[in-house]
Amino acid sequence: MDGQSRRRLPLLGLLLVLAVAACDRTPPDPAANDSSHALVVDSLFSLDVLAVHEVPGSGPRVAMNPGGDRFVYAPSTSPQALHLFDSTGAWVEGFGGRGEGPGEFRQIDDLAFGAGDSLWVFTPSHVDIWSPELAHARSVPLPFPVRKARRAPSGDMFIVGMDRTPGAEPSLVHRLQPDGQISPIAPETSPLDPAEPINLEGSLTPAPDGSLWIAGFQDYDIRHVTPGGDLASRIDAAPTWWGVSDEVEPDTQEWMATHSALLDLTLDEGSNLWVVAGIPKPENLDPIRDAGLDPNEMNRAMIDHFRSAADHVIRVYGADQELLVEEHFDYMPLRFLGGNLAYTVEPDSLVGWGVVVRRIEVTSDAGAPDG
Repeated sequence: MDGQSRRRLPLLGLLLVLAVAACDRTPPDPAANDSSHALVVDSLFSLDVLAVHEVPGSGPRVAMNPGGDRFVYAPSTSPQALHLFDSTGAWVEGFGGRGEGPGEFRQIDDLAFGAGDSLWVFTPSHVDIWSPELAHARSVPLPFPVRKARRAPSGDMFIVGMDRTPGAEPSLVHRLQPDGQISPIAPETSPLDPAEPINLEGSLTPAPDGSLWIAGFQDYDIRHVTPGGDLASRIDAAPTWWGVSDEVEPDTQEWMATHSALLDLTLDEGSNLWVVAGIPKPENLDPIRDAGLDPNEMNRAMIDHFRSAADHVIRVYGADQELLVEEHFDYMPLRFLGGNLAYTVEPDSLVGWGVVVRRIEVTSDAGAPDG
């Protein structure tokens, strides 16, 4: 185990305590739904992370191919290797490794499958593209680190990152083509204001028609952007449980542990928009401070803390953007994989954390999938 992994183990223990110790639920928004719809968030299988022989660290990542039969897992942001699992969660093989050569990495910011079942592995300086056979095909330099990446049905990749090149358009959302060409999405149509670095934690999901849904992180602001980059619609009516702390500034780390946050969003197979939010407990800030982390680790811990917040809220909007259902959970930090699948990173008695793949669905009174 390398030094970085050893340093992360106390943080894992801290987050595990925070995750299992909290049990208070936040009352739902009275206007949330009329009980005519219900959420289904079923566990399908767990990835066999014991076969990996690497203790999960901070910020694990999972990517699923469009066919839903291949899952690639990075145990942390600086893993020893990447790992392929099949559609039952069984380990198939490991590939890649730590280093500076082709297909090697020191840090992984995100994973995503691209066109033709190619795998895109984003590092701070470039994206490594792997063939469907998991042979390293090529590396494409990037002018800025990519915080999040989502594949569009067209094969293009949408990414979140800050281009600090002199003269670059100040946008946080961009379209990345397979040849490395990057086109910014007009910042005035996005809720992710480049003036607020915290918005690098914003979320996005492409739609089949080429449009894009983008969600803020610090504000309840979800926008639908057309393929041409124009604003089509907006959901910005914050629910009653959306908490704001007036005691800290929005660019401080402390703010990140006292404010509700939008964590991820996706479109399911019925074109319903799923949004997951975290409501952290302010009293959990002191244990994070007491962990003695340096500023960079502190920043990462705050974001990971949202993933293990005391209360998670899932909201689903229909095709005409009406709120179909809202449900509160003690612990359900969904990360969406595409279609009707998601995963959660959950406490596990054997390895500290486990990865559970889940089926998500919203049903009507008749029990049939909505949409």
